[in-house]
This record gives sequence, C-alpha cells and structure tokens, in this order.
Amino acid sequence: MDFQDSRIKLLAAEYFYGQIKNLYNPGMSGANFSNNIFFVCDALIWELYAAFDLSLFVINQKQNLGFTPYNVKWDIHFQEKLKKENLTLYSLLRSAQEKLWFKHLKKARRYITHHGQIYLSIDYNNQTINVASIGTPGILSGDGSIDLLDQTKRWIASMNIFLDKITAQA
Repeated sequence: MDFQDSRIKLLAAEYFYGQIKNLYNPGMSGANFSNNIFFVCDALIWELYAAFDLSLFVINQKQNLGFTPYNVKWDIHFQEKLKKENLTLYSLLRSAQEKLWFKHLKKARRYITHHGQIYLSIDYNNQTINVASIGTPGILSGDGSIDLLDQTKRWIASMNIFLDKITAQA
C-alpha cells in the first residue's frame, strides 16, 4: 500500500465531481434533477474522506507505527505514536484536521453516515433549478448554504494539496 491508493480515491472523487457537473444544470427541468445527484454527492464525499483514511494506513505502514488495520484511525493513540516517529508528518495531519475545508468534509461525511444522505437545498423557480447547494448543518455560511459545485471543487483541491504534503514527508 502507498499513497497511490489515496490518489485513486481522489480520482474517484474527481470522477463524481464530473458527474455532478453533468447532472447539475441551472435552468433544467426539476423532473430531470433526480435522486442521482444525491447518490453522486454521497459517493464524492465518501471517496474524498476515504483518501484521508487510506493515508493513515499508508502512514502506519511507512512509519512502522504497528497498528493493526482495525486500529488505524486518527485517535489519541495514533497521534501520540506518529508524533514520536515523525513530528512533521504529525503536524501536517493535525493542521489538516483543523482546517475549515476538512471540518466541513468530515461533518458532511458524518451527516451521511447518520442521516442516510447529504442535505441538498434546491431552489426551484417555475419548475427549473436555479441553485443547488449543500445545507448540511455545520457547513453553512451566509445564506445558510454553500454552492454544491464550488464546495466540492474546493474539497478536491484541498485534499490534493494535503496528499502532496504528506507524500513528501512520509
């Protein structure tokens, strides 16, 4: 296992971003904007978060942390051991966890886990779609939502930067 596995998850997220772009078309008939957007959004969020999760498995292996696969998770035990083995790598992961983009991604993934699907706000005007936005609690801004395409694009770009940084340090 190496960081290429995390990159594959990121590629999957990019694929689903393209699917969202294909499904999301302001002005299209509301009837054509089916549950597929929910399925694709869920898949994108799961793949993005999986890229982070897989990076922990790679770090466990490369840094010889000794955790069994079942115990690889960003908890106090993993953090303490990584901090002793590679302070720079620990700091990069810790920093990512504190960034707003990661907090939003984590909240969206958690929301899917506990509520079945992400909350999407779709604004209809005479049976056409004007806005599709993520309105999941905890990732709200200004008007109470974040544009779906903008948010998912930011998540992908941020995860890509994160993977570049940790790959260079592991």
